Amino acid sequence: YDGTIDATEGDATKSPDYTNNFKVAYLADAEFIYKNDVNAWGGRTAYYWPTNGSLVFAGYSKPATGEVGTSRSYDFANNKMTFTGYTQSELTSNTFDLLWFGRTAESYNYRNASTAVSVQFKHALSWITIKVVGDATSTSSANPWKITSVVLNQVNTVGDAELIDGTTPTISWKNHATPEDMAIYSGSKELTTTATTIETTANGTVVIPQKPLSLTVNYEYNTPANVLIKESKTVSLKLTTSEEDTNNVWKGGVHYTYTLTFKANEILVAPKVTTWENGANTGVTVE
Repeated sequence: YDGTIDATEGDATKSPDYTNNFKVAYLADAEFIYKNDVNAWGGRTAYYWPTNGSLVFAGYSKPATGEVGTSRSYDFANNKMTFTGYTQSELTSNTFDLLWFGRTAESYNYRNASTAVSVQFKHALSWITIKVVGDATSTSSANPWKITSVVLNQVNTVGDAELIDGTTPTISWKNHATPEDMAIYSGSKELTTTATTIETTANGTVVIPQKPLSLTVNYEYNTPANVLIKESKTVSLKLTTSEEDTNNVWKGGVHYTYTLTFKANEILVAPKVTTWENGANTGVTVE
């Protein structure tokens, strides 16, 4: 959390005056943790309200171990949070959902111990879901096709983020680097006529927003002569169905679902773009 003090004795029932009143930094990159003894969030080292004025907060989520990027900063005047050298694992079992919030009227508190600071986290990354479905041939009960692996090709795992809060938040990523293949699924999954999510780690395909490339699917089936055939197909993940994606870039805070349809003669891809709901309002007690 970053907390900045309003040095005046302003009216706590009104929205804070960011331009004129908040002049003094009070907390800088302070870590808050959940405290079971009080059922609330508080500073890892206890922090206390200033004797005068009010505080307004901005913050971000942090993994259980390590830091978020190589450096972090917050520009109070422009309500902009910056992460440099942010790294997201290519292992879906280790991915991290980077959340953030800027200063808002809800993240403001005027030394009112009975009212928790209310914040709403936003998603900074893109969430990818892959579904598979077959036709009459590929789902035949006598010889159903089986998916053995699904790999997202050359996903950039490092980038710099600029996150600006407001009525319409702005999530910008640049300086992408370190492309790695991301294994979404490994195993043996029979195709059915119902589109089904396929992933080894549930909801684990969370990536730095970037231009999507391709997906490689490995599958197998038996011929009528009972000979096992193994095949591999690489399909483009280019977005073509939504006007907001005319730049063909996965956006932060958006959930993308790709449905792969396996037919006897081809694999078809149908992308779908949906809103990724922000984290619910969370009451944070500041000690």
